[in-house]
Amino acid sequence: ASTFKNGHYSGCQTRNSFLAVPYHRRKRLRLINYSHPITERQKMDIEHACYFEIQIENIPVQLDVEQSLMLQVSQLLPRIAPHESILVRLPGYPEAAALLLQLLLDKAALVTVVCMKSRKTQIGVDYIFKECIVLAGDKE
Repeated sequence: ASTFKNGHYSGCQTRNSFLAVPYHRRKRLRLINYSHPITERQKMDIEHACYFEIQIENIPVQLDVEQSLMLQVSQLLPRIAPHESILVRLPGYPEAAALLLQLLLDKAALVTVVCMKSRKTQIGVDYIFKECIVLAGDKE
């Protein structure tokens, strides 16, 4: 796996080609968000880190622990075009996150997991962008 962290990217030969691309001409990636809504600041930080413009698709996660987890998780999958690369922010429920990640890896060409970290504020907890972890997708 490769990572973007603090504006630096390890493990990818193509990152430098994005540095010279003006923001308005950058490729657009879909970020599938299964977690809390992404703020404008978080979005800007993610775009800055991965050098792509992102389009956020929020998918709310409401799981019933009495029902089949696999069935519920499989219903959360969006349509993914063949050979599409996606960003994903996984839900906080670990078992659901693991299943979603496996199902997404089976469908997408490249899956990049967006990681946030919490920080305490005067009014509670805030989440800020931490890093992106790039994983290989479909093997076909």
